[in-house]
Amino acid sequence: MHVLLLLAEAGRPLSVTQVANALQLPTSTAHRILKLLTSAQYATQDANSRYRTGPGFLRPTSTLLLLGRFYEAIERVQQQLVERSGESAFYAAYLSESGRLRFIASLQSHHAIGYVTRTDLDYSLLRGASGRAVASVLPETIVKAIYLRECTEDQDHTRLPDWASMLSSLASVRRNGYAVSESQRAQGAHAIAAPVFAAASNVVIGSVGVSMPAARRRPELTAKHIDLVRLAAADLTAAAVSSFSGTDVAMCN
Repeated sequence: MHVLLLLAEAGRPLSVTQVANALQLPTSTAHRILKLLTSAQYATQDANSRYRTGPGFLRPTSTLLLLGRFYEAIERVQQQLVERSGESAFYAAYLSESGRLRFIASLQSHHAIGYVTRTDLDYSLLRGASGRAVASVLPETIVKAIYLRECTEDQDHTRLPDWASMLSSLASVRRNGYAVSESQRAQGAHAIAAPVFAAASNVVIGSVGVSMPAARRRPELTAKHIDLVRLAAADLTAAAVSSFSGTDVAMCN
């Protein structure tokens, strides 16, 4: 964890020697830890054998919370979404190890009645706008494995469509750049979400969106909400990419 925090706070790639000196570790130990982190995508190594945080660092909830500047960007974007849409906003992290999703940040609107996302549970990638926004940009082999697993699990929600229909639905989400759902994850809930990426190579790390009771859905507002969500996703993607390149996230404000 100390090595990860050092890489995150450095603002530039570090050599093995720099990591070892900063943490007072033997060079061999620092090298072994960095290799382990790289193999799990928590760190990346450049052509000059220097290390920085990798896309895996952004996925688990615990490390997301530690990446202060990116989390500040999440809070800023959520505030903008709530103010401009009048509805609740959320950010959900993609958990690549389990093939699931976890809501790690949410901001409620002023409405007395709203849809609350739980942060203590992991959710399906194949149900709900937040999950399908992520699934739409994953390799088909990964999505198929998740689909087969969930078809055999006891689900409390809507039955998954057949595989061909699922692929078609995800392809549509991918083309549009966003997902829309109603009552897929929770009865009476409506949501719009778009994927967030952490690198120019389109490594997906989560999704951002707005949610509300389906009874408050208005066709004349849907297009506006879609535009707001897509802008929010682009904003957070820029913030995440900047964190990997060593650029201050505040420069994306």
